[in-house]
Amino acid sequence: MGDKNTRFFHLTTTHRRQRNQVVKLRDEGGIWQNEKESIAGIIKGHFQRLYQPPPKRDFEDIISLVDSVVTPEMNAALTRTITRKEVKEAVYQMGPLKAPGSDRFPGLFYQKYWSIVGEDVFKAAQEFFE
Repeated sequence: MGDKNTRFFHLTTTHRRQRNQVVKLRDEGGIWQNEKESIAGIIKGHFQRLYQPPPKRDFEDIISLVDSVVTPEMNAALTRTITRKEVKEAVYQMGPLKAPGSDRFPGLFYQKYWSIVGEDVFKAAQEFFE
């Protein structure tokens, strides 16, 4: 009903705009602030406190209680640099017509045009792991 250009529609919109305005806001000290800059500062400070990173915690005591599952040899194998051969094998193991990824290309595209896009795919994978 509000899409008609009527007096009622304009009055309703004006009323809603006035009702949705923040005219004053109480700061941390309990004092009401009504200046735009003060209100903006209160809002900004609230969200900065809300989204601040958690304090650093020391987990060494807890981690020392957990048995190590990954051996130094396994860790070396997991953290070594990737090779072109590994990336190509991974691409060719993808289902050719399975659901495409975020780039909207199915595996078949990369398999068929590997000679053209292979180096770019390798560089992207290498950059990801680094």
